[in-house]
Amino acid sequence: MNNDGLLTKSDLQKNYRIVKMSIESVEVERIIEQADFNGNGAIDYTDWLAVSNCWGEMLTENKLIMAFNYFAEDGLIKAETL
Repeated sequence: MNNDGLLTKSDLQKNYRIVKMSIESVEVERIIEQADFNGNGAIDYTDWLAVSNCWGEMLTENKLIMAFNYFAEDGLIKAETL
């Protein structure tokens, strides 16, 4: 949000509010803790790449199709479903 190259706890909370979603502080803590590989208390570009690589391994096409089908009704996922 401030173009410093870091995604902080505060940034996460602000962005969730922007998209009108709520998130508990403990969940923000968990996200940062799991993605902050270098321990600086925020997600930087190197952390982001590492997480993206992990997600790429976990999100196979079949898993994405299964997840979509779980939430989809008539081939669409409605906002209220999310």
